[in-house]
Amino acid sequence: MASVQVTPDTWAFTALGDTVRFTAVARDSSGRPVVDQPPSTWRSDPPGVVFVREDGLAFATGPGLARVIATVDDVADTAPVSVVQTIESVAILVGLYGHLGALGDSIQLPVAAFDRNSFGVAGTTFSFQSLNETVATVNLTGWVKAVSPGVANLVAMAAGKADTAPVQVLQDVATIALAPDSAVLEDGTSRQFTAILKDRNGYPVTDRTPDAWRSSDTLVLGVSASGLATARAVKLGPATVIATSGAVRGEAPAYVFTPFVAVAAGPAKTCAVSSRGRPYCWGWIDYTSGLRSTVPFERTASPALGTSISAGVTLSCGLTPGATAFCWGDTPFGLSGAPVVSPPTFSSLSVGYVTAYGLTASGDAYAWTAVSPGPTLVPGGLAFATISATYLACGTVASGAAYCWGANLTGGIGDSTYSDRPVPTAVVGSHTFAAVVAGGGHSCGITTGGPTYCWGRNTYGAFGDSTTTNTTYPVPAAAGLALTSLALGDFHTCGLLASGAASCWGLGERGSIGNGTFDQARLTPAPVSGGLTFASISAASQHTCGLTSSGALFCWGRNEDGELGDGTGTNRAVPTRVAGSRP
Repeated sequence: MASVQVTPDTWAFTALGDTVRFTAVARDSSGRPVVDQPPSTWRSDPPGVVFVREDGLAFATGPGLARVIATVDDVADTAPVSVVQTIESVAILVGLYGHLGALGDSIQLPVAAFDRNSFGVAGTTFSFQSLNETVATVNLTGWVKAVSPGVANLVAMAAGKADTAPVQVLQDVATIALAPDSAVLEDGTSRQFTAILKDRNGYPVTDRTPDAWRSSDTLVLGVSASGLATARAVKLGPATVIATSGAVRGEAPAYVFTPFVAVAAGPAKTCAVSSRGRPYCWGWIDYTSGLRSTVPFERTASPALGTSISAGVTLSCGLTPGATAFCWGDTPFGLSGAPVVSPPTFSSLSVGYVTAYGLTASGDAYAWTAVSPGPTLVPGGLAFATISATYLACGTVASGAAYCWGANLTGGIGDSTYSDRPVPTAVVGSHTFAAVVAGGGHSCGITTGGPTYCWGRNTYGAFGDSTTTNTTYPVPAAAGLALTSLALGDFHTCGLLASGAASCWGLGERGSIGNGTFDQARLTPAPVSGGLTFASISAASQHTCGLTSSGALFCWGRNEDGELGDGTGTNRAVPTRVAGSRP
């Protein structure tokens, strides 16, 4: 055997996986085939381009150049082969990318070329085109950039073959900003909010609106499906307007307020009437049920009230514009309240700790309680011009004479005794009063001539006369201040000057003096801090409230039951705006 001849003597593969069978013929020195040729062995070099089986069948396995080698008894021949894939198709691999979630985002377009056996053609150079460049663009290297929401068809081309696939630009909402970014709404008004949705790159999302709108507190504020916020004002104060898109939310703080026209401080609570006649209470609203609120809460079952309201322990009452008394509290009035039906009308009222009093236009005084809800005429046959009640009651008649009745443990009746009086009893001293106010342990009145007098308990300086001396008869008080009105708590007193400036004195350990201190006892009047001027003032227990002429309401002092209405339980030594009060 002189030589070996491989057939075919060369081969060009155009697709991976293609095959061709090689044969090897052994020849003698004369070139004739050798009879009984020994078996051939096959191999390729270098490996990785072609694989040759033992029977000479060759498989294209990778691009490149190689030799197919046949050996017979140490005699060999070779056939050069090449593997150069011909591109038969181009494919954009849609499953390898999702949508573009933000304008300005980019992705590398996954694309591949394949030979006729669907093997990938490595090293292929592609060209690209977007058929909708207003939605997405693609550069020379296949990077796709989001321009606007929508769908763009992208084309990848190589060797005259092409594929087209869509890419979706669908902005994912990353932030929501609300406009306006905050709002102050008066009871009965509305404000339209709009939502500005943006993707993570800060581009507006213009093809969607929020999935939902809502309010953090529907008693304060209602929000429609279109973002219209309406002040419901069942509760007053802060709430939040919320818009959501998926798991993303945007918020805007809102404040719902109402102007107030009347205020009444009561034991551990306060009540007030809004300019729309809606009655509100806060603090320990109802002792029986334990209902509490640190912000104004409407007594929703009540009819509209006028400008008269008063708060006690077991009852709170107000007068309707038709002069009917309406009360809520202990049974039978309950939390929903009920009218006082006889007599039919009153000109004013005052609610004490337990007993409520109403004055008719003729000056008759009637009393009722939760236990005895039917009004009964106060004995004595007096026609009162004013009336004020706590655990005792005091009133003035047309002549200016003052009368008090009820419990007299502290001398608050002012008749020079400590004896309880079941009927109105004249306050000694022959003073002519414009009004007399009953407190928790003392009583005070402003005379028609101007001076103020107090009597009863003066333990912490509630008279403002520089002493702590208790008396059972009127003594000069308020350090000679010319006051126009008075408000009495259990152990402190406040008054207004003609200018509307307020001063307070007496027990101040919880801040009820309003001068920025928590003094145990203030024996003389101290100006209330803040420079505010008030149209009216009311006090009870250890807190005080003042109402401005514009309807703004401020309270100070004890707040352990939320009676200041500022949304907290923190005692305040200076006037603090009630939540939902006019800004």
